[in-house]
Order: sequence, then C-alpha cells, then structure tokens
Amino acid sequence: SAFVYDNYLDVPEELRRRLLETYSTGEQFTFTDLIRWVEDTVGQSGTYTLSAPRTPDGEDFVEYFLFESHEGYCVHFASSAVMMLRSFGIPARYVEASWCPQKNSRMPGRMVG
Repeated sequence: SAFVYDNYLDVPEELRRRLLETYSTGEQFTFTDLIRWVEDTVGQSGTYTLSAPRTPDGEDFVEYFLFESHEGYCVHFASSAVMMLRSFGIPARYVEASWCPQKNSRMPGRMVG
C-alpha cells in the first residue's frame, strides 16, 4: 500500500549512500534472496555482545555499528537490517517487544512493547 512505501523507506541520505557503496554487489536478487542476503550480511558484520560500545554523540547508530565498532546486540543487528533493506527499496520497520510474566495470574505472561 502507499502508506507502507511512504513511511518505511526513509534512510538518512549519507547512510543510504554508504550502505549502497559498501554492499551493492551488482547481482540481481529475488525478493526472498535479497532478504536472506541482508540477513547473512548483517549477521556477519559484527559480534554479538551485551556490552557493546556506546555510539558517540553525533554519530549514526547503524553506521557506527556496521563500519566502526562491529559489536552489538539485537537492536544493532535488527536496525542495521532495516536500514539496509530500506536502502535497497524494501519497506521495513523495527519493532521491539518482550514477554513479561504476571504474578498471581493464570495467564503465563503478557506482551509489552
């Protein structure tokens, strides 16, 4: 729909330029193959750690992870995949949620996000 394309393709221009310069292969991918390629590429771009370095003031979060620190946790990898997909023209968004157990309840937990 128009809403998706109007809202889920935004990427800061400098980041888009750098992502396309670095990761464009010249290959033609199917939609599914491109998503798998982005997943593999982002997965190999850094080391998972819960003690990732803080992004310096004024630096782009994704750009710092992909091109400088190469250390991060789930938000770093997921945000990088979203920006890469968007740069290649695939609408994407980052969503985060967690499951929290409730005390004194028959329900095992509730979704928050």
